[in-house]
Amino acid sequence: MTYIIKTDNNISFYYYRAGKILTRKRSAEGLSDENTIIENVRSDFTLSLSDREEVYIFCRDNVGNVIMVKSGSEGYIKRTILENKANSGGSAIYFDAKISEASIDLIYNVPKGGKGNNDIYFQSLGKQKNAPLKMDSVFAIRNDVYRVCTIGDIRVAAYFQNDRRLSLCYREIMGQSVGPLNTVFSSGGAFTDYAIMGNREGIYFAAVQTNVFSSRLLFRKRTSSGFSEVSSAADMNMINSPLIFLAGDKVNIFFRSGSRSYITAEGERPKPFIGKICERLTRAVYIDLSSLSHIKASEALVNAERPWDLQVFPEIDEGFFSFASHKKPQRSEYADYNFMDFFTKRGSE
Repeated sequence: MTYIIKTDNNISFYYYRAGKILTRKRSAEGLSDENTIIENVRSDFTLSLSDREEVYIFCRDNVGNVIMVKSGSEGYIKRTILENKANSGGSAIYFDAKISEASIDLIYNVPKGGKGNNDIYFQSLGKQKNAPLKMDSVFAIRNDVYRVCTIGDIRVAAYFQNDRRLSLCYREIMGQSVGPLNTVFSSGGAFTDYAIMGNREGIYFAAVQTNVFSSRLLFRKRTSSGFSEVSSAADMNMINSPLIFLAGDKVNIFFRSGSRSYITAEGERPKPFIGKICERLTRAVYIDLSSLSHIKASEALVNAERPWDLQVFPEIDEGFFSFASHKKPQRSEYADYNFMDFFTKRGSE
């Protein structure tokens, strides 16, 4: 996974390659050199920001020990926080952390018997030791165990469950409280990919459903009015790489059909995407700390060969790489969470 952090002044990229976690930065001065954060680690690393916007990286060394890496004024501080006392094999373990001065609230997966099968846990680590809480059993697709998007103080954890029917589900987590399970899409057929985006107005989901003959791109949103109906955003062959983002107030979905790229706005027919897109796309977590952004997204797509090469957005938003100073919107416009439907059962299935 690649992580992208955008501020008013630069964009930082964090990615894995050949046993190393690396970083590059793009600013008005251009693209920085590639810098190594830590080496001799496995590929399943995750990144979170603290309340002070410090970078925390969770990764595993080649033995399987869990290492926490923290950014500091003099570089990165590395610390082993959990020694591996069991043979975890090649199974990936991912952490999503909400970090404050008082505690670290973790979401993480524990692989269990059977390919793609995992349990998802929540645990709060602070002065008071709390036992891990098992949330759900999940089914990973292409090693994608779960995804989290953050909306203010709320984290939305989305994943597939495989209980007779394959279902895309999610839970909202605020502090140490875990909300009820919500089902977004459910089918006896196969899902091959999905996308998630959240903002203060709601949560938006897309999923690719594939059979022998074709693929369908499903869309659904969750607002204070509950769930919308499931709609078909596209019906084409070999749909892949869905990406949801907001340009202004309009919900857009980028996707590919084979090697051709398309974009569709909510309720509209897909149109060919005229921007240049690389052949091999990979998904990234997008963390937007900028008050200048016109594009709002929780995920992004990057060049698999060049993880610092951001795709889609530069072609849509002419100001995406522009760091010229101009009037900034008030931070409060993005700080609150108007979708106040937290922990209610309205719309849950």
